[in-house]
Amino acid sequence: MKQTIETLKTYFETGDKPTQQQFEALLDSFIHIDSFPKPEFLEIENGYVFNYIIPQDDNGVYFTYDQPIGFWNYLGSLYVGMKPLKKLIISNLTTAAPGMSVLYNGNPVLSGTEIVFEEKSLALADEFRITDELGTGFLPGTGFLDNLLTVNIDPNVFNGQEDLFSFQVVVEDFLGKTSVPIILQITNIDSESSGLIVQV
Repeated sequence: MKQTIETLKTYFETGDKPTQQQFEALLDSFIHIDSFPKPEFLEIENGYVFNYIIPQDDNGVYFTYDQPIGFWNYLGSLYVGMKPLKKLIISNLTTAAPGMSVLYNGNPVLSGTEIVFEEKSLALADEFRITDELGTGFLPGTGFLDNLLTVNIDPNVFNGQEDLFSFQVVVEDFLGKTSVPIILQITNIDSESSGLIVQV
């Protein structure tokens, strides 16, 4: 039977010999770690796809400099576990499009690279922070995680392929529970479309 903290303290005063029932009351009065939900992402029937526009100039030539991939809002909208997160891991990068390379903070990302975002950086991102006091949205952040992944395009090789690259995402909440890995597919869409489109 649940008890108040004040009552529980009386069970463990100097010289007391707590009974089985009092120990049961202690356990019943607090939330066990197993009662919290496991971190997870919403299940999407057709997979996790983030549609992205690779800009072109007036002559239809693809821009070659670093193009940011801002998919954090998408991941944040899919995540339904405890917040804030302790860790987010990106791994198993698979590049499908010839003439395109993926960079992290300006350095090429190899297929075996593992990118780990720790609690400190995640706490600055709107998408993975706790909601405000009214529960109406995320606390103001800095968008710190946006634009860390970019792509470089070789216009002599890249010809507008739809599938760009994919990678695995795993998160760990502040209780130390990890999610089932998901695969996020980054897909190219027509540059004449009006903005980024997320397929859900």
